[in-house]
Parts: sequence; structure tokens; C-alpha cells
Amino acid sequence: MPVTVFPWHTSTWHDLLERRSNLPHALLFIGREGIGKIDFVRKSAEIRFSKEKVLNDLEIVGLLTPNRVEDEGDDMWKVFNVVQEKFVRGGMNYLSSKGQRTKLKGLQNIIAVNRVNTKLWELAESII
Repeated sequence: MPVTVFPWHTSTWHDLLERRSNLPHALLFIGREGIGKIDFVRKSAEIRFSKEKVLNDLEIVGLLTPNRVEDEGDDMWKVFNVVQEKFVRGGMNYLSSKGQRTKLKGLQNIIAVNRVNTKLWELAESII
């Protein structure tokens, strides 16, 4: 899988590549506002809903609001876990295509759960 490196990250990326044999098996990058979590949520909505569904601000906040204190944070792993849990377990309020307030139903089918998990993981990998 090709890696896209933004020009402003090039020197840091090359430094990491040089030191990769001494690094742990995973690195966690944490960022500030504007790091892309809202973009992640908007793109992830296409996985659970459809390409026609555009999340409003309240729905984005609903997807980003963790159910547990331990899940609070801005790193990709926590954002991924919170969104994944909401998509699989359901319970989030949103507007249906007919404009009615409804609650997202949990996924009961293991194939559907696997599809959502796989697509979310691929999306997260494409962002980081």
C-alpha cells in the first residue's frame, strides 16, 4: 500500500524511516483541532449509511461523543473505536432520509459487522 506523505511531514517521515528498526511495532500520533477526525466521521458515514447521507453537526458530535470516559481523546485509535462502536452497536440519533428523527440500529449480522469493521479500518489507514 503506497504511503502519501504531506510535504510538511517529509523530514519527520524520513527520520522515522531511518529509525524504524529501533521503533516499537506501533506509533500513536495525537493532534490538535483540525487533525481530520470530522473528515474521518464524514467519510465513515458513507460506510454505514449511503453516499447520499450527509451528517449534520449534531450527528457528527453524536458519533464523536464516547460512551465511556476511557474513550475520550483525539487520537485516531480512540476516534476509530468510538465511531466503530456506534456503527456496530447502534443507538445514535440521526435524521432519516425522510427527515424523521430515528435511532441507528445495531448490526446483528456478522458479515455486516465484519464489512463495517474492515471498511473503517481501511479508511483509518488511508488517513494516517
